[in-house]
Amino acid sequence: MVPPTTEFRVARADKGADGRYNAGLDHPEQARLEEAIAEYDEAIKLNPEFAAALKNRGVAYGELGQVGRAIQDYQTVIPWNSEDAVAYINLGLLFHQIGQPENAALAYTEAMRVDPKIAIAYLNRGAAYNDMKQHEKAVEDINEAIRLNPKEALAFIIRSVAYIELGQPDQAKQDYDEAIRLDPQDASAYTGRGGLYLRTGEYETAVLDNDEAIRINPQYPLAYVNRALAYTYLGKDEEARQDVERVGDMGIGSTLMTAFEAPIVAAKKRR
Repeated sequence: MVPPTTEFRVARADKGADGRYNAGLDHPEQARLEEAIAEYDEAIKLNPEFAAALKNRGVAYGELGQVGRAIQDYQTVIPWNSEDAVAYINLGLLFHQIGQPENAALAYTEAMRVDPKIAIAYLNRGAAYNDMKQHEKAVEDINEAIRLNPKEALAFIIRSVAYIELGQPDQAKQDYDEAIRLDPQDASAYTGRGGLYLRTGEYETAVLDNDEAIRINPQYPLAYVNRALAYTYLGKDEEARQDVERVGDMGIGSTLMTAFEAPIVAAKKRR
């Protein structure tokens, strides 16, 4: 899914609500998001109906993981302008972030109502449908997203996930190939295709794809896990162990680590 979108800076006086809003825009870095929120707070106190400040504060809250507050800001501001497609998309992303794909899909649908040609809304609703296990609907949405924007690599990745779940590996591979052609530096496309090769028993090729994903992003845990799985099926337990250790060194937490290790244990039993 695409990231949240903020508003453009308003070019006005350095005092009052607009001035505090602009000050908030000067603090976009992660370490200074709380300062940005404080400036937006002041802007909103001075002008409680300052929609841009509320939306940008919502984005900042989302970046800090305070998704409930972010959703509250967007749900406050959207009724003031029910024709703001970007606001609906950002609200959908927030719902997706907290595992509510149904609400996310509703928000993306509203964005489409406002602008039927907004490809991002179809792309993100397709991802929501995948999460809801409604993969045929996901394919329909991504088809439309690709028609509107055929150069968006992420659309092909999302559709490939739907094709895999629908038992159509050939179509999934074609989509991963196209995603890589469009964006050769997207590690997730290589890892996704590597995961597909795991399903089809092409373990050596799966290793190669995850090698490339790791070259692009050495801090991508899923690439190491997929490669460890491929190594396990190939009987290369030492290489698999090293990959699992690398994931552990990333500090991802014991719960997620256990989830990553489980398929490797299962693979050993099946080979």
